[in-house]
Amino acid sequence: MKKLLLSFLTLVLFTGCTFGDMFVDRKGAHNGLIVWLNGIFDAEEKFFNEYYALTDGADTAVFLKAYDDFETAVKGLDTYMNETEFGSTQGFYVIDYKADYKPFIDDYVSFANGFAAKVEKDGFSYAALEPYFADLDQYTVDFVDVHDAYAAKVDKNAGNY
Repeated sequence: MKKLLLSFLTLVLFTGCTFGDMFVDRKGAHNGLIVWLNGIFDAEEKFFNEYYALTDGADTAVFLKAYDDFETAVKGLDTYMNETEFGSTQGFYVIDYKADYKPFIDDYVSFANGFAAKVEKDGFSYAALEPYFADLDQYTVDFVDVHDAYAAKVDKNAGNY
């Protein structure tokens, strides 16, 4: 029994792994992803609330700040996904992010950027910006679905370490 335990410990030492590192790294990567996802959700919600509150001739500074915060959160998540080393059971985080979440969120931010640029340049006028409303509203509805689906997959994996 002692030889078996010694052999196992030797194998662990030679592979450069420790039990603590395996569990902490995976949990830390997961928790960091959750923090970023929550940040994007909150930033999108503030962006939408400020968009919804716009009225003709209103000061648009708060709306533009909310858009900038949303875009910054999206860029931060992308950096996190590209720079974080996830555990072997977490590989789908990156695969699903790149296949589903990132393409949608990039399209949303690009469309919202066009809207925000127009608001920044010309101010808010309901008549002038009406062509954006249906698409922007649909992006918001779809965002909740896409975001919740991805977050649910990440949360489901939480018990694997």
